[in-house]
Order: sequence, then C-alpha cells, then structure tokens
Amino acid sequence: MSGASVITTSDLPGVLEALGAQPESIQYKQDIPRSISSKIVRFVKDGRRGVAVGADVKHQIDAFTDLLALHLNYPEASLAREDVWLWFADRSGDGETEVAMRTLARNVSGVRVHLRGITSDGMLRELDGEQVPWEDDKHYSYGQWAKLLAELPDEPPSLVTKLIVATRRPEYRAYPMLSSHGKNWSIRFEGLQVAVCSATGGVLTVGKERADGRPSHHRDRWVAAAGIAPLVVNATDESIEEAASVLRAFAASPVSSRATIGLQDEHALESRILRGTVPLFTPDGQSLELIRSHPVVNWGSQFPTRWGVRTRAARYLDGMLHVDETPWAVEMKVDGVGGERYFRHAVHQAVLYRDFIRGAVPLSGWFDRFKLDHKKCEAAVVVPEGMSAAAEERLKTVAGAFDVSLILVPVEDALRPGA
Repeated sequence: MSGASVITTSDLPGVLEALGAQPESIQYKQDIPRSISSKIVRFVKDGRRGVAVGADVKHQIDAFTDLLALHLNYPEASLAREDVWLWFADRSGDGETEVAMRTLARNVSGVRVHLRGITSDGMLRELDGEQVPWEDDKHYSYGQWAKLLAELPDEPPSLVTKLIVATRRPEYRAYPMLSSHGKNWSIRFEGLQVAVCSATGGVLTVGKERADGRPSHHRDRWVAAAGIAPLVVNATDESIEEAASVLRAFAASPVSSRATIGLQDEHALESRILRGTVPLFTPDGQSLELIRSHPVVNWGSQFPTRWGVRTRAARYLDGMLHVDETPWAVEMKVDGVGGERYFRHAVHQAVLYRDFIRGAVPLSGWFDRFKLDHKKCEAAVVVPEGMSAAAEERLKTVAGAFDVSLILVPVEDALRPGA
C-alpha cells in the first residue's frame, strides 16, 4: 500500500490479495475488447466475480455498470450467477457515492451486488442497507429548488422571444436559467450558449480567449462573425435586429477543420430532441412527448437532481419528456472517445435521475404544473445508431437489468451543426 489515507488504484492488487481474492484472478490492465478501464480492477473471491476501484468518485460509480456488463455479458460457469462484489476505496464523509451505489443496488434486478468500502487500513466495511428516502427534505436539503422551479415564468421576456424569432433559424432556442430566479435566459444555437438575456438586455458571446492562444472551433466561428468583444443587446427593435444579424452570420459561418474530429455533438442532439425535431418512441411504440411544445423555449432541459447527500451541487438531467402523466428521464450520449463504456455509463445516470425524481416530493409542484406524476417516472438512454449488433445487445442487457429503455436515433440527428 502507498500509505495514503485513501486506497488508490495502484494499492488495489496488493489489498485484494490480502483480503482473500484469488491472486491469479486479479486483473488491472485495460480490457479493450470488453471496454473496461484499467481503473476497474477485476477479481474473484469465494466463487463470486468482483471489481474494485480506487478513490475517484466518478470511477466508483462507473464501476457499478462496468461490473454488471462483465457479469451479464461475459458469464463464467464457475462463478455465482446471482451475487457479485463491488469494493471501493472508502471515502469518509462522501455522502454522494454511497447513496448512489445503494440506489443502484436497490434498482438492479437478477443480481445482488454486495457493496464494501475498503478502509485506509485495508479492511472491508459493509455498505448493504436501506437509504433515507429522498422525500426527507431536512436530510437532503434540496427544498430550495422548489422555489426556484416555481419562479420560472411560463413565457420568456419579450426581448428573448423577439431576438430568437428575428434570427429566422430554428436552431436557436431559449433555456430558463434556474439559479436566476426566472430573470435570466440562456440563448443557444444547437445547445451552444451564445447569449444570456433578461427582460432589459443581454450579452452575446461564445467562449473565451485562451491564454495559450488556441481557440476552440466554436470560438473561431464566433470571432469571424461577431469579433472578439462581446456584443451588448437591449430591448429596442434596432438593437435586437443588430444582434439577430450577428446570430444569423454565426449560424451561416463555415465550420473549421478542427470540427471534423468527432462529428457527433451531445448538445445538438439534446436541442433537437427537446424542440421536437427528433421524435423518440418507447420500446413498445409510445411517443415520448415534449413537456411543453413552445416556439422558442426548450422546456424539460437540465432538470436538477441529486445522486447523494452532503452536497449542494445539483446533477442535471439531459431531458424530461412524458407519456401521458408519466415523466421520462432521458439521458443522451453520442459516439466519442469513451467507446462502449461511455454509452454504458449513461444507464446508471438514468437510474439515479429516475430514482431521485420518483422520491422528490418537495419538487412535486413542478410536475403538477405540467400535469405529471413524478412517482411514476421512467428512464431511457438515447444513443445514435451505428454500434455493432453485439455491442447494442450488450448495452440492452445492462439497461434491461435496471428497467431502463434503450432508444436509438439516426446518426444524422446527432451530428454537430455543419458536419
């Protein structure tokens, strides 16, 4: 062991062996064919498959679906089918990871995941057990979100509506900014923020000048269309038309060669889904409808949730849609550098969003506003077509273990603008 206060990834092989894992079963190198990172250490103990992970919070939560992917998609006859181990570096006081893991363990079917924290002295702490219900607002301290959600107006300010309409481009949409108490709105082009506006004015800009002088392709396009300095807009018709002219020029500007690396764009896919351009259907053929159809606003975007406790930070859901009175928590992913595991990790995100929404009684007023029953919330993962049939089946297997629907959309619906 390294002597650090928390077990690290490099400590794990020795710690696992000391805790009784079969030495020959311990694997810590990246498994590319099965899309398993070197951060996820595999082992066998007492006839059960297991994975162990160090102190990184993201890797700890990711390890849950990685473990299920290995166990369900690559079964071994000599290992128990209904029981697996998940061991992780014990991070004292971390209320998010432990609650998230309990939530996932409670939501998975067909497999019991035995959760164990590895303490700094190399011992195991059992984590199985019930968690405090989400509706216990005093414990989870997110009740203030109800007021913020209630303050969102039904319509954006006139300036925002006029500006978006004047662009004559459907890709421009408005998003209410929760933390501003309903005063500020983000204006985005296919999910990319280009302005923040209130009823009286706003500022248009994309990105920032970097110290190393290497602008992003989005920044390149913006500077070509609008210049380096941010553009200020006010509520006069003249100012709005000037700003709209810049936004039209930005939308029509050529995409730089750097933008051809990784042609898919998660934010663009989200924007298209939430304005109704990309239809979604449940596996049994029901249409997922927009929370509210609107000519300029993408309602249902970035709903705040919690994955755990002892943190005021929100985890934001990509999109909320519905079937009748049932809300659907939708997590969206596009093809990127993460490979198969990147899509796989969307599954546990969707599960955690769904679980929170079902129990978030203090936020029920927002759902009542749209005639939805938050207790019935369902979950889906949306990804572009194009993966192999075998990879798609593996992803469906992991999603199915959590009762999460997998929805595939045409690749062109996920392409970044101009690609």
